[in-house]
Amino acid sequence: MPRTICIVGPQPPPVHGVSTVNAAMAELFGGWGFNVTRLNTAPYSLQRSFVVRSARLLRVGDAILGIKRFKGANRKGAVYFSLSGGWGIIYEAIMSFVAKGRESRLIFHHHSFRYLDSWFWPMAFLVRLAGRDALHVVLGDEMEKLLRKKYSGVRTTCVLSNAIFVSPPSVTRGAREGDCRAIGFLANLSVAKGIADVLELSRLAERSGSDIRFNIAGPFENKGVERAFLKESRLLKNLFYVGPVYGDAKRQFFESIDIFVFPTRYRNEAEPLVVIEALSYGRPVLAYERGCIRSLVTPDCGCTIPRDAHFAESAWRVLQHWQKTNRLPELRQGASARFLDLRAEAEKAADFIAGFASEV
Repeated sequence: MPRTICIVGPQPPPVHGVSTVNAAMAELFGGWGFNVTRLNTAPYSLQRSFVVRSARLLRVGDAILGIKRFKGANRKGAVYFSLSGGWGIIYEAIMSFVAKGRESRLIFHHHSFRYLDSWFWPMAFLVRLAGRDALHVVLGDEMEKLLRKKYSGVRTTCVLSNAIFVSPPSVTRGAREGDCRAIGFLANLSVAKGIADVLELSRLAERSGSDIRFNIAGPFENKGVERAFLKESRLLKNLFYVGPVYGDAKRQFFESIDIFVFPTRYRNEAEPLVVIEALSYGRPVLAYERGCIRSLVTPDCGCTIPRDAHFAESAWRVLQHWQKTNRLPELRQGASARFLDLRAEAEKAADFIAGFASEV
């Protein structure tokens, strides 16, 4: 009998961290020999309007019907849920109840710290409905510890870094020797993801007389953010917006920079794919301490800044220290090594998940 799995969660488009991970998980399971069914619960846009949120209900309803059809045809099939960071967990709890059965294997992939920073009753509701036999996939050791501490019904966990979804660049130009000439920032551009902090850092660099350029990439969250950014960017000679980047354009973006910054204020932030991608290209990282970032970015490959600190000023001091002490070559090597370690650990965890989903 073929192994089967149903992947429930956002699929691209729109493209963002969670939808990218879900698409990659579907590819992984397919590569492991599973017959994969995908049920897309993504809203139709990154915007957070009432219409977009309401339309998501239709996709959740379709997913519930899809789960019923899948379980009817695949009684022993596994069901994988990509979990939201907020109230969407209620939908996922209901869908997990529909998927649950005596021979079901439920897998929950956690992507958010919102319900780990403080207890959140929808997550407690989901854990209770899912039962103790479910597998909870987390992104790091700190995430695992907090999940077990706050939700006693969690019994089986597996730490799977997002590095499993990032392949080592096949052909890439190495980082330039010498001082930092370009700093990069890539995200779905919003205040929560740190665009205002990057603008402030570029202003600080310009006022200091530095010739460092700032390469900004990614789509804007909405027109308001785009207008504010374009207005501010006209005043900065060291700022360059390259637009959304995918595929080869993303490779060129990472090759164009020497250091990657990620001053995220997003409360759901866990283990950003883009930070791991920067490490894979040997680019040191300067980022806020959110989610798993503190354990992801070690002193050998970058620096994390406390959430209550002023990012631009702190990052500028760190950068000046790196340049003064000629640390960049060492940090570049450390970034590449850190990525390879993360990738090796993730491959072992992936084997465990495949085995769990295959049990009869």
